Amino acid sequence: MKDVYESEFSGIINLGDHLVVLYRDSNEITETVISYISNCLKNNIKFMYINGGTDANTIIESLKFNGLYYDYIESKQLLFLEKEDAYSKGGKFHPDKMKNLLIQLSKEAKEEGYDGLGISGEISWVLDYTDGFDLIYEYEWKLNSEVFDNYPVTALCRYNMDKFTDDMIINIIQLHPYLIIKNVVHENPFFIPAVAYEENKISKYQVQTMLENIVSFTNTKSDFNKKIVEKEKEYEILENELITDIIYSMIGLLELHNKYTTNHSENVALTSRRLAENLGLSKKVQSIVFFSALIHDIGKIKVPTETLDKPDKLTNEEYDIIKKHPEWGAKALRNSGKLKEISDYVLHHHERIDGKGYPDGLKGEEIPLISRIIAICDAYDAMTSERPYREAYSKDYAIKELTKCKNTQFNSQLVDVFVNKVIHLMNSKD
Repeated sequence: MKDVYESEFSGIINLGDHLVVLYRDSNEITETVISYISNCLKNNIKFMYINGGTDANTIIESLKFNGLYYDYIESKQLLFLEKEDAYSKGGKFHPDKMKNLLIQLSKEAKEEGYDGLGISGEISWVLDYTDGFDLIYEYEWKLNSEVFDNYPVTALCRYNMDKFTDDMIINIIQLHPYLIIKNVVHENPFFIPAVAYEENKISKYQVQTMLENIVSFTNTKSDFNKKIVEKEKEYEILENELITDIIYSMIGLLELHNKYTTNHSENVALTSRRLAENLGLSKKVQSIVFFSALIHDIGKIKVPTETLDKPDKLTNEEYDIIKKHPEWGAKALRNSGKLKEISDYVLHHHERIDGKGYPDGLKGEEIPLISRIIAICDAYDAMTSERPYREAYSKDYAIKELTKCKNTQFNSQLVDVFVNKVIHLMNSKD
């Protein structure tokens, strides 16, 4: 499907194209005709407009408004003819005479330095003859068989649907490889090649065309579905990239709020993902673990800086405020469709196996696995990092503390895997 408004047919209409515009009100095709003429003129094609159907004065005024009239009229690249001077010159409309005229004019256009000939005409008046439609029919298929593949000609035929029967319109549609409906160019799936008319085997070619179009439609639909899937994947990748950028921006904001969290979130995310990997969890779950850990402390943005940075022992009231950060973080994440999934893991990363954690006092298996993973990695990085109230502890000290808190604060199996595999691997890289 081609949109006629795209650069006034630029890159859409080519020499050799045979188009038809079907209409009921001439006003509805004015833009189409203007765009078609404009395309031809701007692409060095001599153009002949045959009056009828669409008022020539309307077309001329529109061309003047768009700066496409005077210079082209003066250079004789643009011609306006009455039907008597074109289709029925010398008497009754005759398909062969009109066909030969187009061939002659296309040759003259080439001799004059143009790339070819463009023409637009309305020939519904031919129906006034007893054999009018037969003449139109013959003319159209002879253009297909003897002109468009052999000479540099493009044509926009105009048909007023109120002047033709439905059977006639069906035949007209089958004679044009391109249809323009409501200012949009469509490749015609019902077009029948000229050879069908030459061999008088129209029914045979109708069946053949139908079968070919069914296969083509199926293949196109399949390709279309593939493109949809590909586009959906592109959007999903883009969306994930945007979410990742947003998360890192939020972590950056948290680090500005509290300098002691610098690198903490990312460290916890990296070690949490390593622990998930060593537990044999899937790549998808590892990714969820990573992002949950990356954003686990985002609720601390609501905790006053003076509380987070306080070098002395916290009061009970201050500690109660800090204990709110998992709830605040989870609440913020629940407002996002994509991040809602990880809100529970953030909410419960300070729960304890013995039920003495916060905010809900969950025990053992009640605590989500991802929250239990984050809890261990969070505690380890907190102990081995500097805080406003103390220096950083050694790695050995942190390992001893984790081991000591197995089955009370932390899950025993997870601590063993963390110490024996994750920490061991980190130490070997150091």
